[in-house]
Amino acid sequence: MRYIKTPVRLCRSQSGLWLARFYTTESNPTKKVVVIGGTGFIGPYIARSVLQDSPSATVQLACRSPRDHPQVSSSHGGRLLPSIAADVTDSQSVREACRGASAVVNLVGIMHERRPRYTFDAVQNEGARVIAQAAKDSGAKLVHVSAIGADVESEVPYARTKGLGEQAVLDVHPDASVVRPSLVFGKEDDFFNRFAKLARILPFVPVFGGGHTKFQPVYVEDLARAITQCIATDKVNGKIVEVGGPHVYEYRDLMQLMLDQAGIRRPIISVPWIVGYIQGFFLERLPENLFTLTRDQVKLLQRDNVVSGSHMTLADLGVSPTPAEDVLHRYLRRTRSGTGVRPPTPASTHSRSYFTSTRKPRIVETIAEYRALRHQWQRQDLSVGFVPTMGALHDGHVSLARTARKTCDIVVVSIFVNPAQFAPHEDLGKYPRTMEQDVAMLTEVGVDVIFLPNVKEMYPAGIVLDVKDQQGTFVEVKGKSHQMEGSIRPHFFRGVATVVTKFLNIMQPTKAFFGQKDAQQCAVVRTMVRDLFIPTEIVVGETVREPDGLAMSSRNRYLSPEERAIAPVLYKALSAGQRAFNEGTAKSRDELIQIAKAIIDVQHGAELEYLSVANPFSLAEEEQVGSEGAIFSGAVRVGKTRIIDNVLLGISTETWVK
Repeated sequence: MRYIKTPVRLCRSQSGLWLARFYTTESNPTKKVVVIGGTGFIGPYIARSVLQDSPSATVQLACRSPRDHPQVSSSHGGRLLPSIAADVTDSQSVREACRGASAVVNLVGIMHERRPRYTFDAVQNEGARVIAQAAKDSGAKLVHVSAIGADVESEVPYARTKGLGEQAVLDVHPDASVVRPSLVFGKEDDFFNRFAKLARILPFVPVFGGGHTKFQPVYVEDLARAITQCIATDKVNGKIVEVGGPHVYEYRDLMQLMLDQAGIRRPIISVPWIVGYIQGFFLERLPENLFTLTRDQVKLLQRDNVVSGSHMTLADLGVSPTPAEDVLHRYLRRTRSGTGVRPPTPASTHSRSYFTSTRKPRIVETIAEYRALRHQWQRQDLSVGFVPTMGALHDGHVSLARTARKTCDIVVVSIFVNPAQFAPHEDLGKYPRTMEQDVAMLTEVGVDVIFLPNVKEMYPAGIVLDVKDQQGTFVEVKGKSHQMEGSIRPHFFRGVATVVTKFLNIMQPTKAFFGQKDAQQCAVVRTMVRDLFIPTEIVVGETVREPDGLAMSSRNRYLSPEERAIAPVLYKALSAGQRAFNEGTAKSRDELIQIAKAIIDVQHGAELEYLSVANPFSLAEEEQVGSEGAIFSGAVRVGKTRIIDNVLLGISTETWVK
């Protein structure tokens, strides 16, 4: 039996105009789509999508026990046929269901085995082969719905049999299309609804291993439109389509999104993976219920569930994905009773970001281009968070960008190695530049714009490293630039204040984010913003450290393995002084410096440059730690690399940053 194509016509769907084609056969001109496993969550959406976009089509849903499922409502007359029986472990019933079909959609899948008949292999591998053979024998096009993470090499039976099922389908029916969705959400989903119900029962929401596994949830209507497109076009024949939403979220952020959209207040607490395995060991032996969890599901939770970029996606099918924030509030509010709190709408949660973007940031190289964008954001009343960097990014920069992402509508990161911060003998030419890696890191965070100006753009009059030969306008903050780091690098903060002033004037950000590791820089910038009446809030993030305490820095990559082992000595020395202060055994500048210096002096390969005990606000050197506390800071040189760090004495980070 050979395929013929119906005439091409234009249909309108939510994703715009697209070409709709259905395969028919010469002996069966009626377009009939059979959806096997179609009476569950996704099937009715596929039925409605097909019927909406093809006025001459009929749809029939098939499942193991159609009498157990009410007929899906439809406003398309008699074109939604009565459900029929089809059991993938009974090949004859599947052949009967596929007879006369122009297209078959396989939605069959299980999360829990029901032995001895309905095992993962019987349903997701051999069952997929049975459906593929029946579709081929009927001359029908086949869309096989699998899952992101399908892998024939997986140790988890669910994922392994999904992968084997894909292989079986393409072996039997080479023109079949394989659709791999990420987590699917919608009014009847078993993910957000389940966790919202659990959140009402439990005193907290547990997340395993910190909740850092990534998901890319896709709205069920978008998935249905994608499957409808796979039926309607031959460009996906024999191909895999990975279907994910517009944003990538960490699991913890999905839980926070669920709580916010449902209006439920619960803490999110990280639980070790081993607890999940123990819980699964017991719960998988009980009848399926709200608390059901298996050890295999715990293993799957340790693997990211996002679009790989190696296959076709929704964009190739002309489907524009829907953000979870635009939908969840419509049905999660149903999980709430008697709380009197109205769940948030998308508008009220617009400024809060839960996701990690998969879209690369826009690269902007000129002030004119950026200001055009800023004008648009201003008209839309969007807040802007700005993170200035010199590139060679690390987790400290990422932490600042994440904070900006959570608190601002738009996040801009600049990458500019500022010549004005370097003396003629310093490492301007050797400063690390890792643009490709930087863009990848900022993409994962969800940064919107990377501002990447050249030196001419930032210094129209030009710039030389020798201060006495420089021309143009420069900014200097008196009283806070000559001590501490300024005692070693006398013109450094002149360069910092100048470039930050330029950036704040260009960016006009709502907030600008700096790290506490550069405590003196934070103090200089805050003073400058206050004195020049710049309407930007300066936000200071805590120092991000390596496991051994070394503060993260772009220059750490200069260190050899031997030098890297020495580098934490400064933090150890400062921490020893901090402990002595907290214990009341050291209060004076001399006592604190003596403690720290003793540790540094015995460390071979570390050369002390300075130690400072300064007022946290004026930066004046203190002989005694006063009521306002102090910044205990210093610098050492390890090989050719300078290591700087600081700790606070008698004052919390929260108080100091305010």
